[in-house]
Amino acid sequence: MANRSSWCNGLALIALCLCVAARADAGALEAYVRQADSSFAWRSRGTQMFDVPGIEVTTLELVSQTWRGGRWTHTLYIARPGTVRHPATVFLDITHGASHKHLPAVKRLAETGGTLVAVLTDVPNQPLYGNRYEDDLIAYTFDQYLRGGDDSWPLLLPTTKSAVRAMDAIQAWARATHGQQVERFVVSGASKRGWTAWLTGAVDPRVCAIVPTVIDMLNLKAQTQWSQRVYGRQSEKISAYTNIGLIKWLDRPEGARLQEIVDPFSYRAALTMPKLLLLGTNDPFWTVDSLRHYWDDLPGPKIVYQAPNAGHGAGNTEGAARVRAAFLQMIAQGKTPPQMSWRRQNGATDTLHVEADRRARDARLWRAHAPTRDFRKAVWKSAPLALDAQGLRATLPLTAAAKGFTAYMAEFSFSEGGCDFQLSTQVYVSPDLPPPPKDQTP
Repeated sequence: MANRSSWCNGLALIALCLCVAARADAGALEAYVRQADSSFAWRSRGTQMFDVPGIEVTTLELVSQTWRGGRWTHTLYIARPGTVRHPATVFLDITHGASHKHLPAVKRLAETGGTLVAVLTDVPNQPLYGNRYEDDLIAYTFDQYLRGGDDSWPLLLPTTKSAVRAMDAIQAWARATHGQQVERFVVSGASKRGWTAWLTGAVDPRVCAIVPTVIDMLNLKAQTQWSQRVYGRQSEKISAYTNIGLIKWLDRPEGARLQEIVDPFSYRAALTMPKLLLLGTNDPFWTVDSLRHYWDDLPGPKIVYQAPNAGHGAGNTEGAARVRAAFLQMIAQGKTPPQMSWRRQNGATDTLHVEADRRARDARLWRAHAPTRDFRKAVWKSAPLALDAQGLRATLPLTAAAKGFTAYMAEFSFSEGGCDFQLSTQVYVSPDLPPPPKDQTP
């Protein structure tokens, strides 16, 4: 059993003080995360083997903070493979709930990466404020902030702090229990937890890589403008935010300030760690080509896998599992994942040129057609795509159909360290709409 470790608190405070914000006026997130909180504590509930041979799982009870008068409690599972090849690195997955059915996936990560794999639950603590959950809860806290509340209101602040405090607890537990010096974290999460993964990477220098999953909303104002243009309205999946008038608020100083605090795009200059984005081509929250509004502005290293015909559960696909495990292995070994670049060349027929920095095993062209520019229910089909003699480059025409719209993306296959996986380009639609005005969001 262990309680809060003073050395870990000191280390975390020093590390966070060294973190430099991408914008000097977007300090509310960092200020909240750095703020000392005497309620932080953890204790071990012991180790179990469960029914998945090859890993042992320790359960920690964690109090991450007190937010607006309420203590946030979490269960933190730490899976240890039989052989820990990279003791300084931990994979931290942020979830809203966990069950034993996830243990095979945890085992796969732990054994492939040779690292501890931790699963943080109950992010956020919910329900709160009149039985609100998930987007309804986040939107409520945004509304309170926009109507004059203090900077601590946006729910992404305590969700980020919960991840930071989980890292503190993992470091203290590993040192006390195994004499293990944990120094680096690969932080992952899906949907709202993916949002938290982005922000955790922006404020904590212990984060050496991130895997944000199905959170395709960076550069928020530009995204909402594009959704309005493509769909003629906002997606019904973000109705919690449209119901509070967030789209109109973004044109006002209060909304711009909120975006500076919670939009990972505001912190892009600090997001220099390797990034694996996991997306679904049919995710109904945004548009099929939302990546266009932030990919080019993100510093590298960066890679993306778009699961074809997958929606908001894309992180649970086999393709996502393969690339996630390979990514962890490469990061733990200190290797840079394969990097891809692409550019659209406009002409009588637009052309997409794709290039990798190392040889690909093969490539495929994925394509979908829709009568309108709404691809949320479209069916994606693939065909082989020819690589050049070096296995580095491919070119594909972005042919416009006689009627409707066609979406394209390229997919390259790689083998690294015994892992086979795929990486994608962003999606391009033909015919395209004229480019939107350059948005001056932070």
